[in-house]
Amino acid sequence: MEADPFAPIGATLDISENNTGADSMPMAILPAPRPLPLRIEHPRYGAPSAVWLYRNAAGALLFAACRFDPHNDKKQILPYCCTQSGWRWMAPPPPRPLYGLDRLAARPDAAVLVVEGEKAADAGAALFPDYVVITWPGGCNAVGMVDVAPLRGRKLTFLPDADAPGRKAMQEMQARAIGAGASCAAVVQIPEDWPEGWDIADLEDPDRAKPADVSAHTIRAMMASAEREAEITIGVPLGFCVTQDGVFYVKPGEDSAAPVRVCGPLRVVAATNDGAGSAWGVLLEWEDADGQCHEWPMPRAALASDGASVRARLMEGGLYIAPRRGARDLLAEYLLGANPTARVRVVPRTGWHEMPGGRVFVLPTGAIGPASAGRVMLASEQQDFDLPLVRVGTLAEWQGAVAALAVGNSRLAFVIASAFAAPLLALLDAEGGGFHLRGASSIGKSTALHAAGSVWGGGGVRGWSRSWRATDNALEGTASMHTDMLLCLDEMGEAGAETVASAAYMLANGSGKARAGRDGRARRSATWRVLFLSTGEEGIADRLAEARGGAKRVRAGQEVRILDIPAEAGPLGLFEHLHGFGAAGALADAVKAGAARFYGTAGRAWLEMLAADPDGIAQAARQQIEGFVSTHCPEGANGQVRRAAGRFALVAAAGELATDRAILAWPPGEALRAAATCFAAWLAARPGGKGAAEDAAAIEAVKKFIGLYGTSRFSEIFYEGAEASQITGIRAGWRKRIGGEWCYLFLPEIWKTEVVPGMDPTAAAKAIDKGGYLVRSGEADGRLQRNEKVGLPKNVRVYVVRETILTGGDEE
Repeated sequence: MEADPFAPIGATLDISENNTGADSMPMAILPAPRPLPLRIEHPRYGAPSAVWLYRNAAGALLFAACRFDPHNDKKQILPYCCTQSGWRWMAPPPPRPLYGLDRLAARPDAAVLVVEGEKAADAGAALFPDYVVITWPGGCNAVGMVDVAPLRGRKLTFLPDADAPGRKAMQEMQARAIGAGASCAAVVQIPEDWPEGWDIADLEDPDRAKPADVSAHTIRAMMASAEREAEITIGVPLGFCVTQDGVFYVKPGEDSAAPVRVCGPLRVVAATNDGAGSAWGVLLEWEDADGQCHEWPMPRAALASDGASVRARLMEGGLYIAPRRGARDLLAEYLLGANPTARVRVVPRTGWHEMPGGRVFVLPTGAIGPASAGRVMLASEQQDFDLPLVRVGTLAEWQGAVAALAVGNSRLAFVIASAFAAPLLALLDAEGGGFHLRGASSIGKSTALHAAGSVWGGGGVRGWSRSWRATDNALEGTASMHTDMLLCLDEMGEAGAETVASAAYMLANGSGKARAGRDGRARRSATWRVLFLSTGEEGIADRLAEARGGAKRVRAGQEVRILDIPAEAGPLGLFEHLHGFGAAGALADAVKAGAARFYGTAGRAWLEMLAADPDGIAQAARQQIEGFVSTHCPEGANGQVRRAAGRFALVAAAGELATDRAILAWPPGEALRAAATCFAAWLAARPGGKGAAEDAAAIEAVKKFIGLYGTSRFSEIFYEGAEASQITGIRAGWRKRIGGEWCYLFLPEIWKTEVVPGMDPTAAAKAIDKGGYLVRSGEADGRLQRNEKVGLPKNVRVYVVRETILTGGDEE
């Protein structure tokens, strides 16, 4: 019986004519210390028909495998190794190296295709250049002698020959590769009816029988299918198996027992986490009875109790779960024990996220960005959020039915451009905030909101819009799911004044309320970054004035973050140009109908454009913003006005950039004109004009107090040191003539708590002084308070305000 040419050295068949007694037990040396002879010849088979060189990772020659095709005899593949005395026909010592180690090392991130035989490896490399194609020496009987350590961490696909020994060999190689730490090991299932012994090299051999209609494309499809199944099943816990009929369990060691059906086909596709070592879970995939595919990134924490919420979520998605209690426990064991190698990043909100491979924009339907960033999904608690991110119709249809009607209509064009501005917030590191369209009923405010929302989605009664009528918690969730997208809140009047007061600042600030968990520790607060549009018959200042009996007021920070824009552009209400419609109402109906028919396409196109070149578009937007502010912001304007101008400029820049890229079919400059018109309207309606809002608010507060109470809370003093009469009400101060004019003398405590509540009392006094209405102290330091005689034993310190404040502000 002929010995195995790849048997261990001690049993090597030595038929070299160079063998001598002194070298009767030769030892192969790897790498080879001498170059391969130019002429190779075997004493029995002659010259080889093919020679394959085995090299190490550095490319150094290890040994050669030579093929012989003797006449009237089967092929022979013999190893040719170098010893101390020269080259010999002998096997390399185990563990034996893989064929293609140098290519494997040169492409560390490439997928690996494992075939049987060097000829098949060369053929596979030519057919599938995106793979590193390797094999091992010695054929199907030498699997146990191969060094599989280089396969650690690699994604492997095994393509066996079409025979029983080949299938068995590949299964053994798969098991060894998994044991060595391969990230994925897929075995292609070769059909039983294929010609016996067929391999991939036979695709190019005209003399070999081939399966019908099989090509390289067919083989690649089979490989892809096997790889997908391998990624799913490699992490299946011991005792479980996943088939097309469902998940089954057999207790280890009881192979003869009947399998227990746990549930329908439920695949654990990947492990999920937030990239910071937290929020671990698994990505589940299944199909319902109608064949619709479902995905759910299930947090493992959901199985901390009895898992009822998990079962409910799966059953709601159409998955069958066996009703037995034991099957329910097995389902939890299956989900907890699954350890897939694939990884998916989960994030808590929509919008832009920085990933190791680049910046991506995450939506409930997936992520937009470079493939190198990997797969990113929303976390489980956000999966079922009712966000109407739906596309209906084409971009051209939306442009004609909605966007075209905004040309020449400043308010309508402005709100549509605002929808494109929202994703630019993160790219420009800009603060969130919003615009509030204020005006009478039935002038087209809700129509404008529908038009702006149609950029992102729609459907249903409200389309993309949301209602102001919601709790703080609900608004937090809504804001989080609209991060870097437009948030539309219709009709502020539906919400209570307190809700508006707390939500207005919260939405612009980008952070939710801090809350404690069940264990008392602080839970992670929701965060967001939104640009929002709001509508209402009243302005934000009016609603805040209603809260707590008028004790609240608009702070400068709120005023800058939520900009009130008069919705009426002229006699046609919201509109300035009717586009051939007979009345404003007919135009409003057309816009609303168009937004209800076509939506969602423009926002998606805009995101894809931004994701392709975020830095370039951001730079172009900065240039547009700088130009707008320098042109339209009044000279000497307060910093608050400049901040507001920057928000209007952001909208103008977004609209112009979307126009340049044919997403908005507007004339160049349309968005710029709309933003400039709306900015001018805001500035004209703003208390204090281009000055500081706090100064105007302080003057208005003092005017209001004097106007409300007049002489009822101020004792009149007609001559120094004596009061003419005593008042019966609660005194706030005195009234007397100073330098020929009547002045009001405010006690400092009343000034702080009643006249300018919530303001810095000193800053308020400075604002009154800046307006020319405060009588300063005659002392050298010119203090804001004066010592005055008011008929008391001693002088009192008071703020002295001229009565011209009642008319001077109005005249200005």
